[in-house]
Formats: sequence, structure tokens, C-alpha cells
Amino acid sequence: MVVKFDDQESTKPTSKAFLEIFFAIDKDRDEEITKGQLKRYFETNRRDDDLIENWMKLFQLRKTNRLSLEDICEHLQLNIGDVRQQRSTQLKSAENSLSSYTDNQRVLGNDVQVIVDQMPMDMKLKITNEFRKLITDNVDFNGLKLTEYMKQFMDKSFSSSWVVLIVKGSYSTTFLHLEDCAFQFRLNNYSFVVWRTFFGFN
Repeated sequence: MVVKFDDQESTKPTSKAFLEIFFAIDKDRDEEITKGQLKRYFETNRRDDDLIENWMKLFQLRKTNRLSLEDICEHLQLNIGDVRQQRSTQLKSAENSLSSYTDNQRVLGNDVQVIVDQMPMDMKLKITNEFRKLITDNVDFNGLKLTEYMKQFMDKSFSSSWVVLIVKGSYSTTFLHLEDCAFQFRLNNYSFVVWRTFFGFN
């Protein structure tokens, strides 16, 4: 998990890149990396030659094959407490996002890729299950018939005024919708876009 940091006015220009690399390597979060780990990282990830040279100079300066977060912060003239706090905050944010994604995958199925999620889980589950059944049962895909069917299904299940789009390929959408009544996802190479409008609902 890579944690990105914002540059501060008081830090050197390379501080952001140094920290991103350090934390990308420091997966066990023991705040220490080795020269061997760094070399493997650069072999896998192409980076600026000047940045690689700066890292090697730092190892030479410290006369060691191992660098700590404290070494990095001292070199970059950063407050280690501030860096730790920023890392902790961003890790928590990333973990929360991953947890939300995992919940969707577990309940909706691994074949569903959520694009926009503004809908309760029980509604999403009912919609994705119905779409999945339709595209599985219909060998000859007919987008018009499927959208008509799904609109009727959703109007009956969740009240009226739903709009349904089925798209293959890229798309852009802009629309207004009732609160908690918009959902976009991909399934079997199709994008499904549904929302409930403000007009004509009851």
C-alpha cells in the first residue's frame, strides 16, 4: 500500500518522492528498509535517475546498508512525529476505502465492479442479481428490451420514475437523482447506470 505525502514549503523538493518510496518498501511498517530492498524496488519501478543517485548517496553518507525513518526525516529536515501522523491518517483512510470495496465484493459478487455507489445495499443487491439473471438467460443481448424490463422491475420494486442505461464501452453521464437512488456498476463487460428522477415519482 503506497502512502502519498504532500510537499511542505519547508521541505526539500525530493521529500515527497523519498517518503513515498520509503513507505512503499516498508510494508511491515517497522520504519526500516535495506539497500537490497531499495534496489529491488528500483528494478521493478522505473524512477528518475537523479532520485536513485540521491538514495545511493544517502546510504554512502550513513555508511550502512540499512536506513530508518528517523534517518530519512533527519536527511530531509522533517519532523518525524508529523510524518508518522500523516502516514497513520492516510493509512486509515486507505483501509476504510478498501473495507468499503471489500463489503461490496462480498455481498454483490466478485463479478460486480462498482463505479458510483449512492444506494443502500439491499437495493443494490436486488438490482445486480436481476441484471445478472437477465444477461445470463438472454443469449441474444437486446439492450432496449432489457432496459425496458429493468425499468418496470425497479418501478415495481422501489416505486416509479427510474431511468436505466446499459452501455458497452466508455460513457459519460450527468443527471439529478433522488437521495440514495443512484448506482453505476460493470458486469460481464457492460456498464449499468440506474437512477431515480425527481419528476413523476410517487
